[in-house]
Amino acid sequence: MYEIGRIYEFESAHFLPKYEGKCKRMHGHNYKVMLKLRSEILQPPFGICSVMDAKPIQNSQMNMVLDFHLIDEIVKPILDQLDHQILNEVGIKYPTAERIAQYIYTELKYNKDSSKTLPYLHSVQIWENEWSYAEYSGA
Repeated sequence: MYEIGRIYEFESAHFLPKYEGKCKRMHGHNYKVMLKLRSEILQPPFGICSVMDAKPIQNSQMNMVLDFHLIDEIVKPILDQLDHQILNEVGIKYPTAERIAQYIYTELKYNKDSSKTLPYLHSVQIWENEWSYAEYSGA
């Protein structure tokens, strides 16, 4: 089994209205997102292509789980929707780190537009700071 990872960052605010403590009030984080992809093969299956220009995968991209550039094309639009937003207002119910990880995973794994799904996605980690993270890997 091969595993690759990619790290992204975004900044957002949120609040946890039912929480007893500081997090009940609006506050922000510089979130770090770690995506892990797993595959038993190094050649992407036929049909995966560049999201931006719909070109077939070139031979130079063989012997990879998935080219990092292609991963970026799929992930960036999802994270752009969260960047500099109040997460309570963008469709994440009760935006704990666990729920944010689940939201990103679901958007990348099960998007209605199949060209915006991320093949081989195994898990999403969300880091609120350098000491604390939550991870979601689906069912």
